[in-house]
Amino acid sequence: MPKSLSFRSGLGSILFWSVISAAFIGPGSVTACAMAGAQFGLSLLWVLTFATLGTVWLQEAAARITIATGRDLGQTIALANKERGKAIPVALFCAVALGCAAYQAGNILGAVSGLVLLTGWPMRWVTVGLGAVCLVLLAIGSTRWIANFLGLIVFAMGGAFVYVAYGATPPAVELTKALVVPSYPAGSLLLINGLIGTTIVPYNLFFGSGISQGQSLAEMRLGIWVAVVLGGIISVALLIAGLLVTGDFSYVHIADVMRDRVGAWGGWLFAFGWFSFLVDRPAGRCRHRPGAAGLVGRVVGVPGRLAGRDGCGAGVWPVGLQPDHHYCAGSGHQRHSATRGDDFSFSGRE
Repeated sequence: MPKSLSFRSGLGSILFWSVISAAFIGPGSVTACAMAGAQFGLSLLWVLTFATLGTVWLQEAAARITIATGRDLGQTIALANKERGKAIPVALFCAVALGCAAYQAGNILGAVSGLVLLTGWPMRWVTVGLGAVCLVLLAIGSTRWIANFLGLIVFAMGGAFVYVAYGATPPAVELTKALVVPSYPAGSLLLINGLIGTTIVPYNLFFGSGISQGQSLAEMRLGIWVAVVLGGIISVALLIAGLLVTGDFSYVHIADVMRDRVGAWGGWLFAFGWFSFLVDRPAGRCRHRPGAAGLVGRVVGVPGRLAGRDGCGAGVWPVGLQPDHHYCAGSGHQRHSATRGDDFSFSGRE
């Protein structure tokens, strides 16, 4: 393993692992962070510090397992429980599958909220229409150009929130204290759980484990730390921006804050950015979520049609019968599945 990284390889690793921060900056985290700022001020800022560091440490642990053993997290769990039956892997698969379903439901509801803000159309019909759009996009199979375009919109929206937060930044001493000193305002427990859950996103551990194959330890650590911490900074900006919301929390009021601070186009950017969450997510970019339900399911041996075939070819296969050399078009990263054999030995490494 090289002792130092070149600038090019380091930057490439950061960009590669930015998919993890992109996976937790979505409708759920935007809502939770802005609501926390609107309802409790800076009191829950410490939760984002805890959740961001927790994401780094857990992702690094999952990636270390893959780099050291050549097995992704799902395969490692299956191997560790080989003598105990499949109860634990099956339970994990069900939990991850339900988590992914809830995750995608949040993306669709976020897109619905954005489109309603843009058009004023009835939410019921917008929901039905977007559901149909999702089916069409999945049938087409390739949405990369759409995802890239809408990704720029989401990036611009994040930059606008950082700008708004910069204008509303409280005194440095107060901000620093809120980042490190825990506090538990009355009625905040559910929101604390929401902030932690939408940042750490447990099934992203399988995702990170699945994409870490072929990286060195130094590349992995640099990529995870920088990318996830940047995602945490955006979450902090969202919470600070929530301080400016007056009255009851709502997306309309957030859009009003954006208009007041950025200009008339700020409200449109916010609404269109929410609509962009429909396909500008890791699940929408690649249709694969490597390491999530697919990786857990394939080592459990759940039939491929039940868990779904993905864009990487990492559909769910019986243990020991996975095909080799799956190329993940969304990330440009080649993965190697386990070959035949109970020890999950890999046919090659990059």
